[in-house]
Amino acid sequence: MRRALLIAGLWAAAQLAAPQVAGQIPSTADQERGVSEVVVDGVQFRVPFEYFKPPTPEALKTSKGLQSFYRYEKGVLHAEELSFSFWISDLKSPRIPVGTPQQKLVGPGVFWPPEPGRPYFVAHDFVVRVVDVVPTKPGFAPLDNKIGPNRTVEHYGRLACGTDRENPTPIVCQTPVDDEIVVSVGGQFYTSIQAGYAALRMYVYSRPDSLRIRIDLPLQALLRWEAVVCNTLSLIRT
Repeated sequence: MRRALLIAGLWAAAQLAAPQVAGQIPSTADQERGVSEVVVDGVQFRVPFEYFKPPTPEALKTSKGLQSFYRYEKGVLHAEELSFSFWISDLKSPRIPVGTPQQKLVGPGVFWPPEPGRPYFVAHDFVVRVVDVVPTKPGFAPLDNKIGPNRTVEHYGRLACGTDRENPTPIVCQTPVDDEIVVSVGGQFYTSIQAGYAALRMYVYSRPDSLRIRIDLPLQALLRWEAVVCNTLSLIRT
C-alpha cells in the first residue's frame, strides 16, 4: 500500500510518524495529535483533523449520503476520494462561524467566506477548494484543453489561457501536456464572468505522485495558479 501524507502549517514529519492502523477510529493520543487516517484506492493518507474529521461507524449506519463516500473495513476507513479546503495565504482550513447565513456562502462567498479577520473578494487571499484527490492507474492520460483560434490568449508562465466571452466556456487554460505536473483550467460556475467573478475548475495531474486532483478556484486566482498548485501539492506528500 502506498502512503501519502497531508500536512499543514508547522506539522513536522516526526509528529506524524507513530505507527497506526490506517483509517482506524482515532485513539485519544491520535486526537491529541489531531491526526486521522483514510485509504483512497489503496493509498493511505494521514490527515490533520483541521482538514478532515472522519465519520464514525455509527454515523455511517444512519446516513446514506455518507455511505456513498465512506465505508469501514475491519476498522479501516476507506473513501472514494479525499477533499479539503485552505486559504491560499497561510494554508489554514476555513473556519466559518456557527449560524452564518447560507446566502453568505454562495457566489463569491464560496471562495471568500465570512471568516473573522479575512478579506472579501480580493486577489491576494481566497479559499482553494480541493474537490478530490484520486490516485491514478498506469496509462492515465491528463486532460489536454485545446485553445481554439477564436480566443484571446494570455500566458501566465507555462499556463496559456484563451478567453472568449461569447463562448459557454469563456476561459480555457493549459500547460504543456508532457510536463511532470500538468494543469488544465476551464469552465465557469455560479455567476457571470462579465460581473467580474467566475468560478473555475482546475485539473492537476502529478506524474511524480500518480495523483489526479480537481480544484475549484475563483477567476482572480489565475494570476496565482502556480501558488495554488504548489500549495495543494505541498499538502499532499507522497
